[in-house]
Amino acid sequence: MIRDSPVTGYATPTVTYDQLYSSPRPDQAGAMQLNDVLMLALWFGMPALLCFAASIGLYLGCGSGTAPRAPAFLGRPGLAEAEQAGADFSDDGVQPDAVRALWILQGTSGAAAIVLLVGFWFNRGLFVLATGALFWTFLMLAHRPGTGILPGPAKSSLWLEEGRRLVLTALSVTVLTAFVWASVRDPFRRVPFTCKTPDGGAVRCLCVLPKNAHGRVPVVVFVHGAGHSLEHVGKVLRCIAELGLAAVGFEYDKTNRGNFNAQMRSVLSELSRYRWMLTNQVAWISHSLGAQRTLSFLATHPEFAPSVWVRLSGGWVPELEPILTNAPGAGWVLNTKVWLLHGEQDEVFPAAEVERLARLLRAGNTSVRVDILQRHGHNFGPDQDVLWRAAAEFCAVQFGRLDRIRAWPLPSYWYLWFPAGALWVILGARLLRRVFKGLWSGGTSPAVAILAVATSMLACAVTVTKVVLSLLPLTRHTAQIARTVLVEPQLRSDFDWMLGQLWGMKTRVGQVVDWVRLADLQRGFVTPGPDEAVYRSYVLSPDTGVGRLSVGWRRALWEYFFPRVRKESERGMVATIVARELRARLTVAAGENVPEDVEGAWRRQMTTPSGFENLYVAALRAVGIPARLNENGQTEFWAAPGWRPAPRPLVEGVTTTPLRSE
Repeated sequence: MIRDSPVTGYATPTVTYDQLYSSPRPDQAGAMQLNDVLMLALWFGMPALLCFAASIGLYLGCGSGTAPRAPAFLGRPGLAEAEQAGADFSDDGVQPDAVRALWILQGTSGAAAIVLLVGFWFNRGLFVLATGALFWTFLMLAHRPGTGILPGPAKSSLWLEEGRRLVLTALSVTVLTAFVWASVRDPFRRVPFTCKTPDGGAVRCLCVLPKNAHGRVPVVVFVHGAGHSLEHVGKVLRCIAELGLAAVGFEYDKTNRGNFNAQMRSVLSELSRYRWMLTNQVAWISHSLGAQRTLSFLATHPEFAPSVWVRLSGGWVPELEPILTNAPGAGWVLNTKVWLLHGEQDEVFPAAEVERLARLLRAGNTSVRVDILQRHGHNFGPDQDVLWRAAAEFCAVQFGRLDRIRAWPLPSYWYLWFPAGALWVILGARLLRRVFKGLWSGGTSPAVAILAVATSMLACAVTVTKVVLSLLPLTRHTAQIARTVLVEPQLRSDFDWMLGQLWGMKTRVGQVVDWVRLADLQRGFVTPGPDEAVYRSYVLSPDTGVGRLSVGWRRALWEYFFPRVRKESERGMVATIVARELRARLTVAAGENVPEDVEGAWRRQMTTPSGFENLYVAALRAVGIPARLNENGQTEFWAAPGWRPAPRPLVEGVTTTPLRSE
């Protein structure tokens, strides 16, 4: 987000993040709000963040190199005269008590300010009066015009000057790397633009298209309902763009039909000017009021008819009456493939109006598919995201783009961080060297210095040992060491059972340990929990019934699904949410080179019907629900005292053949 708007920031950064930038992992955008440092840049732009960083640096580390002097309010008789006489104020000399007290106050205040500053990165507080006021108070008390927060004489100014240059260099390289890394990992391009209507009005538009698109791509124009605006349709636009299509949304006049028609004409005309649009492959997806407005527009401007049209929760419009009156029986001829989706319990438009529209379209040999969804209202409730995905898939099928799905996330590109990481390692090593040198030469007791150095080395050794051991391949020797060093005593029996399932597999020690810990974390998520045999066979086990064994999928599925089900306590409801969210993320279609294994399907965001069942089982196990495939190859879950079929998603697959007139 900072890369796309580095100067001006955003008026509503939380909404923008949630709609256009957030990964599908979090359940909501609340995590982004906790980082007050980055929120400063999102609200006011990078200049504000740079000013904030500069003020921190000036207070904590910038100085002229002169010896520190006590302020007047800390002075006492004899101090000014001692300064004028050239008294030694270094650590090696005798300091007046007031200066020593000042150094203690400055050092303590600086430490407190740093603690709060770090907290602002992980948790909000900079814009909270209780913590923000304390932070600035500590920061001002820590200010030392001479040498910064570290107690010491003017002779340390040379080190501070060199350290400051290294810090600034490391920060600059880190920020530059972050911008490059964000650019290469972002799977989408977001193109805001403005259209002009004949009367001089402006129409705000936003296009989201896949970054990996080469040449021109089909375009889907999304027209939202009355309860939404352009700022709140980003998730739908991204869902469409994931399937290799360019998704365009625009802000329209919701009160005047004539203004909408002018705006729609302007948007469709403007799109033809962009090099990324296929002018002969245009689709519409419209919902509620947007469905009504587009139908009225099409009734009076049939020359703008799209190739594909998905209409959700729309009814009849008066503009169709002349068509029935002037050409009885001739129908309404449109060279458009139409899918009408409607809720049986729609409280705004009766389902009979949809059937009436379908008969009018079929009379003109228009390809029409009608789905009246039982037990669904006007906005389809929690199944709305599934229908957005299905609508985008319908368009992609008609345009032959279903194999262009752009998966999220992209590769990590971790190697881009090597230069910045090396600079921070050098900076840390220099700081440690100075600290250890200060322990020996600063009057510290030798026993305390030795204890501090030994404790630090031991902590580093333990950390390095655990990290390296986690990265090693799983063998009998590494497993035995990991069982003692990494695995908690209460989990060792589960770890031993897992080893019996995984011998001969190529995996790492850390993956197995993490697998056992996550499974145990979900053991008591829903009560009553399964017995030990069911738990190990259908929760802990990586064998889902299809494909090869793998221990790489549990954390990814747990991070994605558990935030969405953590407040539920009934197994059936948990399974319903998992099925819905899984289908909203994955396209299910038969075809060549479509992955069926859990990790491949999750990365690709596309799988076959049997692969979906395999992934469904894995997702339920990831949140602690025992699951397996039944004799028909469909998912079932354990609900005491037995097994029962798992809930099915509203739309299970995509239409992979062109529509026929019904």
